[in-house]
Amino acid sequence: MSDLKQNTFAAVITAGGSGSRFGAEEPKQFLDLFGYPMYIWSILNCVQLDVFEAIILTLPEPYIDRVKVDLAKLAAQSNLPKVVDKVQAIAGGPSRQMSVYLALEFLSKLNPQYVLVHDAARPFAGVSSFRLCLETLVEKGACSIGTPVSDTIKRVEGEKIVETLDRSKLWSVQTPQGAPFPLLLDCHRRAFKDGISVTDDAAILESFGNSVFIFQGSNQNIKVTLADDFKTCQLLAPLYLSKSPMEP
Repeated sequence: MSDLKQNTFAAVITAGGSGSRFGAEEPKQFLDLFGYPMYIWSILNCVQLDVFEAIILTLPEPYIDRVKVDLAKLAAQSNLPKVVDKVQAIAGGPSRQMSVYLALEFLSKLNPQYVLVHDAARPFAGVSSFRLCLETLVEKGACSIGTPVSDTIKRVEGEKIVETLDRSKLWSVQTPQGAPFPLLLDCHRRAFKDGISVTDDAAILESFGNSVFIFQGSNQNIKVTLADDFKTCQLLAPLYLSKSPMEP
């Protein structure tokens, strides 16, 4: 950890989804998961790692005041008194890509050496994965967490299988992902200018010829997209968090 503290890091946590596929009355990232709104889990990972100069949370603008209340409750816990000073909630854009871009522009005033980007819909990434992301980033360069594909993968056209892919070279990519801050900001600016649309920050970097290294994560780094995903998280949550939940 001492090596990490020789560098400056910022984190971007994206919590801007509408949750339309989830089917709940409010966006999934604000649902209670073992005493905490789900997006708080990612913030806890950042705070406990204790190397980030700033943590930018992107979310729908109507929820910013609610987040401030949540963060004040979190800061009131004796072991996390500085969390409000670290976290800045800002309005996201109409897409994940635009939300990250807005967060990076917001961070340009701080101009950290490195930035980590994580989706709040993945509450179980864990502090160890955040740490490994930063270590890989400093040692090798831009990186992404992922897991080797274990299923047999088919390419399908219509309803017909046309090819079986070589899974030995395939990985399922997750977040967190990390990059040198100036590089990721530059690539997002170029993508915005050129109208390039992708699904993650690794792809933004790849679009402009940059290498991205992979480091292995866990199959329990679940992305909550559907209601069944959240039910799985509710079952797993007590295994990941033993702290007292936030008081009402």
